[in-house]
Amino acid sequence: QTKPEAMVDQAVADLKNPDTDYERTACDYLAKTQPIAVQRPEAAKALEGPLNSAKGETREAAAKALKTWGTADNVAALIDLLDSEPPFHPHFVAAMDALVALKDEKGAEAVARYLSDNFHNQDAVRGLRAMGPVAEKAVAGYVNSSDGRVREQAALLIRGYGTKSDVLLAA
Repeated sequence: QTKPEAMVDQAVADLKNPDTDYERTACDYLAKTQPIAVQRPEAAKALEGPLNSAKGETREAAAKALKTWGTADNVAALIDLLDSEPPFHPHFVAAMDALVALKDEKGAEAVARYLSDNFHNQDAVRGLRAMGPVAEKAVAGYVNSSDGRVREQAALLIRGYGTKSDVLLAA
């Protein structure tokens, strides 16, 4: 039986074969594999390549793997994927889910932009709720939205974070 560390090393090597079945398979494997701390930074960096694949399925698989293996260093690449794709593609939701899992303020800002999106509003609300207080600043910017639905959802999220009213006054 092969050691998990060797399997991760092979997956990282396979990620260097752009737009191949190896690359996609490696992403799928990493998405289902518990991260190994010493290998996480290298695997997370290697997963950024497939985010730019010509194949949508590979971009989705890479984003799903980053939900598990991602680090703060991947936030910018995931935001780029989120912002560059039409929101109806499956890799859009996978990128949003990865940003939610990373619980980063910049990621929260990117997710919060979709509070006013008719198609992904509920994905954004679910994600911002899961991010918890790290999303507080991003959500506070929407409590005075001209869109009543967005304003109400932002207020509910803020209350859920336990935000003090003086923070809302500053928003």
